[in-house]
Amino acid sequence: LVVCSAGVEWRKPVPDIFQLAATRWDAMPHELVVVGDSLAHDILGGLELGTMTIQTRLMPGLISEADALLADQITPDAIITSLDQLPAIIHEWAMP
Repeated sequence: LVVCSAGVEWRKPVPDIFQLAATRWDAMPHELVVVGDSLAHDILGGLELGTMTIQTRLMPGLISEADALLADQITPDAIITSLDQLPAIIHEWAMP
């Protein structure tokens, strides 16, 4: 299931959008994975709620100025360069 900020009244990184996903699916934050390309908007919001986070770097040479400034302060749980990598990481995390 996916929550998109375009479909709700909040914009990332406002924690309400991340909490909405947890509430909607009756999930605890540690059961959720936030996937996004922005450290400032996606990863920070997920980390603040307590989710696992995956940063997408589908165009590795393209890093926003905001993300460059935050790179030494915000660390995602994983970084992928292709969406094909996503299922394996989530599967690995789901295994006890």
